[in-house]
Amino acid sequence: MIFSGSSVSQAGPVFGRVLAISPDSKTVILSDTIDSPSRVNICVNCTSLHTIVPIFLSNATAAAFSPDGLKAYIVSGSSCPGTASTGCLLVYSQLDAPQFIQLSAVPTDAAFIGNGSAGYIAESSQTTFLPTCGPSISGSLGNVSLAAQYLRPLPDGMSLVALTPPVVQTMTANITGPQNVPQNASGCLAPRGVLNLTNTPGPSSNLGTGPFVPRQFFLSRDGSVAYILAQTTGGGSLPFIIAFNVQTGASSQISLSGGAVPLSAGISPGGDQLLVGADDGQVHVIETAT
Repeated sequence: MIFSGSSVSQAGPVFGRVLAISPDSKTVILSDTIDSPSRVNICVNCTSLHTIVPIFLSNATAAAFSPDGLKAYIVSGSSCPGTASTGCLLVYSQLDAPQFIQLSAVPTDAAFIGNGSAGYIAESSQTTFLPTCGPSISGSLGNVSLAAQYLRPLPDGMSLVALTPPVVQTMTANITGPQNVPQNASGCLAPRGVLNLTNTPGPSSNLGTGPFVPRQFFLSRDGSVAYILAQTTGGGSLPFIIAFNVQTGASSQISLSGGAVPLSAGISPGGDQLLVGADDGQVHVIETAT
């Protein structure tokens, strides 16, 4: 269902859980694990006369679009079609045919840095990155010593924040190479071009809550604060929202009035309020500044 203002329309038949929406809001990636065989459904022009592009990849769990919306990285803990790989990365492009890249570990998330030059794949004990430019091949994969279960891009265009409960850590990318690209040389990142990408992890911060299972992990509009809703490893919801200051590395806990347990949350467009749905059947409004 597509909601726009007070109007509601249906884009069908398109099935699956929404994994990602393109920056222009026209393309939606869905993971269909009900139909057999399991697949990824790409809804193109989903706001009008849409087209459904099915790609057969089992159990896709996360996806991210590049900032220009031309590419998307989709990850699955199942093997790539026709292989015995531990995990799989599907590279979807509006310009090229889909490509599958075998992964040696189970991926859990994907994100692009804001300048769009590379996308990153969370693989628990490490993070893998793949340049956006050019055809995607296994030989283009690089590794970062950054443990990550979830990745979120920061608004500076070159950084990410990674969550591996109960630890949060940032990473900053740096692109080096000739200021003027030589004639007949590609301005893409290596190994396809002359530009090099290095990634530097920042200090890690323990949130002080013990192990937990994230339910939501999102940033304030300016990227200064990360908010986490989670449940215990036993399945019960944590009775507070975890707030992490990305700049200082300090964490805090936000409790709701009346001892209510937070179930889901979103942040206002201005970033001044958190709207939290709780188990008391009410929406709690939290002023983020205070």
